[in-house]
Amino acid sequence: MKKQLCLSSALIISASILGGCGSFGKSIKDIDDLEGKKVAAQLDTTAFTYASDLKSVEVKGYNVSVDMFSALNKSIVDAVVIDEATAEEYIERNNTFRLLDDKLSDEAYSIAFNKNNAELGQELNHAITMLKSNGVFDEIASHWIGEKADKVSYVPDETIQRDGEITVYTNAVYPPYESITDEGIVGIDIDVIMAVGDFLGKNVIVKNKSFSEIFDYVENEENSIGIAAITPTAEREEQVDFTDSYIVSKQVVVVKDK
Repeated sequence: MKKQLCLSSALIISASILGGCGSFGKSIKDIDDLEGKKVAAQLDTTAFTYASDLKSVEVKGYNVSVDMFSALNKSIVDAVVIDEATAEEYIERNNTFRLLDDKLSDEAYSIAFNKNNAELGQELNHAITMLKSNGVFDEIASHWIGEKADKVSYVPDETIQRDGEITVYTNAVYPPYESITDEGIVGIDIDVIMAVGDFLGKNVIVKNKSFSEIFDYVENEENSIGIAAITPTAEREEQVDFTDSYIVSKQVVVVKDK
């Protein structure tokens, strides 16, 4: 009887060790496995909305993508909802992270501009159309996304005669779209807007703000724009207008192998 009791106690202790740490040891294979789990997403973004729509999850909001993946690495959260290209960026840094096969949504990113400056919106749309059709945007993306990405930034053409300037607000915490390095603020969105500046013959001044502040600044400054992997939504369209999309991506879920 004593041996049986000891064995039973050992099994209980082992079960407590294995089962007492949330989802430790349990593999998340698809979105259904997220039920009852903690999911991280960036505050004020569509990713946060998609995460909130998942069944029976606790959504934890973060301001910076690196903090979300740090929380995932420490098992503070069980998953991260984020843009696919940004997910791949962090998976490259930590091979214990992986994507679920389920994709939450396609995302078309646009440039925000002031509602009182329809002329600027038309100019931006013309530039987007031309730079997409002549392959400039595809060339930019190839430097930041994919196995051959070399993270070489677009170089503005110094020979172009420029007239006026555009103030650009971004949120540089979201690689490969925008982040801060020793070279300054770099990424796909920064290269896109520099190419647009070349096309329009405008000087481009980039300012880093929180994601939610972007819309406030653009709403109040007629000659400013916002670019930060922004998806147009009805709520955002109450503050600002949006251009046609310049790139399409997906919202995905990242988990960590235990």
